[in-house]
Amino acid sequence: MILTMPFNNDKQVNFDPVTGQITANIDDGLDSGIFDRVAGHNIALYAEDHRLILQIDKQIWPFPAGVQLNLQDNKASNARRFTIAPAKQNFSIEYPAMAQDQDYLAYIVAIWQSATLRQALLEKWHS
Repeated sequence: MILTMPFNNDKQVNFDPVTGQITANIDDGLDSGIFDRVAGHNIALYAEDHRLILQIDKQIWPFPAGVQLNLQDNKASNARRFTIAPAKQNFSIEYPAMAQDQDYLAYIVAIWQSATLRQALLEKWHS
């Protein structure tokens, strides 16, 4: 599936959800989600079967209902921790803090918090 990297000049990549890996770069195509690599992890949010899916490497969560997201800043180490805390699969990433408007995981949290934004993206990725 083709995903766009919104914090990397809207570069498009071919993402394989089975392996959680990028298989190729794409010049131009109809995207079905977003992707970025953070702290060594492939992180995708995409539309599939009229619903949103959050995938980190090979782990998959229904989005937003299947996850509880949290961003926490550690000012002493200038780092940020992104945490997923569902009933079954907990996940956490620590990465260098950056400006909110350049932070892919902060964008994922913003999407999670906004039903309006989720609906708009779902419509865009299914059009």
